Amino acid sequence: MAKKKKDCTIDEENYNYVLYLQKQECLGSFSAALDFIIKEHKQAENKEEIIADKIIEKLNKDYFNLLTKLRRNINAADINSQIILEVLNTLMINLEITQAYPTRDLKNNALKVGETEVKNKIAYFKQVKDNKQKC
Repeated sequence: MAKKKKDCTIDEENYNYVLYLQKQECLGSFSAALDFIIKEHKQAENKEEIIADKIIEKLNKDYFNLLTKLRRNINAADINSQIILEVLNTLMINLEITQAYPTRDLKNNALKVGETEVKNKIAYFKQVKDNKQKC
């Protein structure tokens, strides 16, 4: 590669560092020390890019299936919620229900039973999952 001659001005601390590297790495000239610094900097940038790519690859490998499953479950939950809202709306219209009671104010016993059942199911499946992970 062709060499280019350039005059440049650097502060004293950087100048001393280039001289230090020149001596430390047994480089023949100040210019060779600058070339060394630039080469090292380029290699460091490439290493950072390679490391970032490897991290992304590892995350995709380890978590892609989990994230896909999570996305599907979230979509299913959203669809189910929309269906429930449609059914409830239909029931309320057909039964001519015009008043709503916030659950913080008044809870139907059936709702309490349902909440307990859901909490128990969640606890059960968490226990099953924890037991699988122990094995």
